[in-house]
Formats: sequence, structure tokens, C-alpha cells
Amino acid sequence: MKIVQLKGGLGNQMFQYALYKSLKEMGQEVLLDRSWYLKNNAHNGYELERVFGLSPDHASKKQCLSLGDIPINLAYKIKRKVFPKKTHYFEKHSFNYDKSVFEVTSRYFEGYWQNENYFKSFRSEILKDFSFKNINKKNAEFSKYLNSVNSISIHVRRGDYVNNPKALKVHGNICNLGYYNKAIMLLTNKLDDLKFVIFSDDILWCKSNLNIDNPIFVDWNTGMNSYQDMYLMSKCKHNIIANSSFSWWGAWLNQNSEKLIFAPKKWVNDRSDVNIVPDGWIKLK
Repeated sequence: MKIVQLKGGLGNQMFQYALYKSLKEMGQEVLLDRSWYLKNNAHNGYELERVFGLSPDHASKKQCLSLGDIPINLAYKIKRKVFPKKTHYFEKHSFNYDKSVFEVTSRYFEGYWQNENYFKSFRSEILKDFSFKNINKKNAEFSKYLNSVNSISIHVRRGDYVNNPKALKVHGNICNLGYYNKAIMLLTNKLDDLKFVIFSDDILWCKSNLNIDNPIFVDWNTGMNSYQDMYLMSKCKHNIIANSSFSWWGAWLNQNSEKLIFAPKKWVNDRSDVNIVPDGWIKLK
């Protein structure tokens, strides 16, 4: 039996679920552990079932404790650092593919697994599972418009990347104004009649800094409806993403066979060996 831990926001949950799905498609016995959300409420908490209508197999507390070093108290946190349980499999090198995940048995997997190689063999199955539910009327109508024009999504993440010192140090100042201007210029030179659609947690900054003729600013999906921004991104013809798992999935779910996806060449500030951007996407400095 294998157990994959769920943690983080929606984009992270989707990577973890995608690994779970791949293991399941390969005939392996695998469960999900969502207990992290009992003590943490990142973004909107656990969202997979509400957003996609999924019914995955969940592990019990007993099953999680049998394989994983679950930090249920301070003493346990200290113990797992000094005497880690051999069946608890920590992700070895984030953003990079580790094939041994599929080879080992009886493990509890803790990590983010942000690499397409974990699940690209099962793209059609994952596209089916990541089919958005409960899309409201406004977004359903707007998605039809996006399909009727040469739509380009632009995702600008600021928020914690600007205001949280830890996040700023790791993720900040990568997708700066120069990055967006370069992507916009390349698309403008390549395609005609473009309609840019802006998604951001700082729309005011975008309005003040992005020099685009008549863009559409999507500012109506907030709170528990924030996931509908990802749905709309996936319905655009092309995508300019941020160094964010949220817009990564918006682009990956885009099923336009001629899509152009622009992504930052550098994903984090403290490493140069990150392999999160799939082949075929255009990497910009």
C-alpha cells in the first residue's frame, strides 16, 4: 500500500492527486491522506472534491501512522528528525522527477511532485478527473467568449510573493514587468487580433503597469470561487503563466492543440535545476 499526502493550495493538491492517479492507473494500491488540513487552512483548504467532484480513496489515521512519520505533537516532530521511519518517503529533489516513487513499496509519500513526468502518460485520464464542476453562469458564458476570440490569459501573482518575506525570497521578482512585456511582445508579433485576459490577486497593479490595449480584467472570482479563474485560464487559446502551480495547471488543462504557453525559465530564486516547465512550453528569462 502507498499513501500520498495532500497539502497546500489547489495547485499543489492537483500535483499530489496526479501522482496518486498515476499510481492507481498502474494497478498499485494507493490512498490519499488529507489530515494536513485538520491543522492547516492554506488558501481555501482541501478543494479537490468540491472543485472537481472527485471521490478518491482516503487513508485512515491508523493507516497513515503505520507508514508515515506524522508530526502529531512536538515530541513526534523531534523523533522523526532523529529517527525517521523508513517507510516515510520524503520527496528527494522538488520539481525533478524521481522514478523510484513507482518502484518502492509500502510507503507514505510527502512532497509536492511538481513534474509532469509523474503523470503525463495518463493525460487523458487526468483531464477527465480535473473537469471543473459548479461553474457559475457568468463564467460559463465568458468561457464561450474566450473560445470565440484569440484569447491570451495572463496570470500575475503578487500577494505573498510581495508581502511575505519568505515567499518573496524564494519566488519574488521572477515574473516581473519585463517578463510579461517580453511575452506580450512575442505573442503580438506572432499572432493577430489578440485579446488579453488578466488574472491576478492585485488587479490594481496590473491596471497601472501592464501596457495592453483594452484587456479584460477578471476580478469577479473571489474566495471559494477563486478556482473558477483556473477554469477560465484553461479556456483561453494561449497562456502566459506566473511561477505558480495555479496558473501552471490553468495552462496544462488548456486543450487547444495549437496553444502557445509562456513560462519563466527560472521558477525559484535559490535553485537553477528546476524542471517544472514541460517540453513544448516557451521559457523566458
